[in-house]
Order: sequence, then structure tokens, then C-alpha cells
Amino acid sequence: MSRRCSFRRQQGAALLISLVFLLLMVVGAHAAVRGATHQQRQVANLVQRQLGFQAAESALRTLEAQIRAQQLALPGQACSGADCNLADAGWQSLASAAAGVAVVYRVDWLGTSAIPAQLQHSGQSQVYRLVVRTETGRRRTELEAMYALAYQ
Repeated sequence: MSRRCSFRRQQGAALLISLVFLLLMVVGAHAAVRGATHQQRQVANLVQRQLGFQAAESALRTLEAQIRAQQLALPGQACSGADCNLADAGWQSLASAAAGVAVVYRVDWLGTSAIPAQLQHSGQSQVYRLVVRTETGRRRTELEAMYALAYQ
């Protein structure tokens, strides 16, 4: 008689254990899906960052080549004080080879310098600040370079 009573009590234990295992499997699957989604977001952000940085570097090299070839209109007045801050005014568009990348640039004349700045000629040089800003999706990349142009 006692055997029969004990058998009835144990009939629901298998159901309870299987439900606990099912719950653990669901929690594990949910964690795996969240991890995979997080990794996909990280990869997408990395791709956007690399694309924006490469577009900014390319635009910076293009601007430097245009300055050397005297194809870029350079500012005729040096900035001073608050004028040297990068406000919203003065940005110009530049075509980008990468799709989905907006590229703008700004050139500021910082004045003249007697320091040679690794130029072939020693003496006075005009110093410019080149700033390139790219936007890819929600990511913004900004590169800044100083460019010295020797008086000739």
C-alpha cells in the first residue's frame, strides 16, 4: 500500500523537471540571440567607422593635392580668436567615392610661420588647417591636418 502512494506522488516530478529544463533552454536561447544581435551591431558600427575614416582620409589627401595644384580657393584672411573655432559656417561639400558617406570640409588660414615645418625651403610659410568631417549613418568622423605652404 505504501508503494502505491509513493508512486502517485512521483508522477508529477517528471513534468516539473522537464518544465524546468525547458525554461533553462529558453533562457539560454534568448541569451544566445541577444549575444548574436550585439555582435552584429558591433560589426556594423566597426564597418561604419572604417568607411567614414577612409572617406575622411581620402578627402584630406584630395584637398592637399588641390592645394598643391592651386585648384582650391584658399582663405585670404587669417582667422583669429573665436574666428578659429569650427562653427557651422564655412563648411563646403566634397564628393565622396564611398556610397552613403557625406563629406564636408573647411580650410582656415592660421597665419604665417617662420618655422620650416619640414618644407624644402626655409623661411616664411603660410599655415592652413584642413578639417574634414564625414557622416555615415549615425557615426561622425572628423580629421584635422595642418598644411604649410612655402612662400615662393
